[in-house]
Amino acid sequence: MTNRPHFASVQTVATPESGNNTETVVGTLTGVIPEVASQLVKLTAIGQLTLGASSLSGTLRIRRASLTGTLVSPANGVVVFGTAAAIVNFVVTGDDTPGEGNFTYVLTYQGTGDTGVATVQPSEFTARWD
Repeated sequence: MTNRPHFASVQTVATPESGNNTETVVGTLTGVIPEVASQLVKLTAIGQLTLGASSLSGTLRIRRASLTGTLVSPANGVVVFGTAAAIVNFVVTGDDTPGEGNFTYVLTYQGTGDTGVATVQPSEFTARWD
């Protein structure tokens, strides 16, 4: 196994949900290239989001490849809470052992009870594998 850490990072842009209560890709991280099948990829997304009108919560998730890809964050995602239209901080983490290759991960957000879409503000999305 390699003896040096590898990193991939991206600064996401402000991205609104595609529709009320709809899981939406809000960040994409590319260039995650484990060198051996057993390498653990540690993913982290840190940032802020503005909840939608009347929304008091939402769920952030990390998935491999795409919106419908394998969930790598906790099974229920990370739920954030606040008052309607509030700005809230979030941290989402996930671990994956995808095998060898070149992988992409996405950060998603899905509001709960929205009558107006939420917006994930510019955030940091990173991966590290040793």
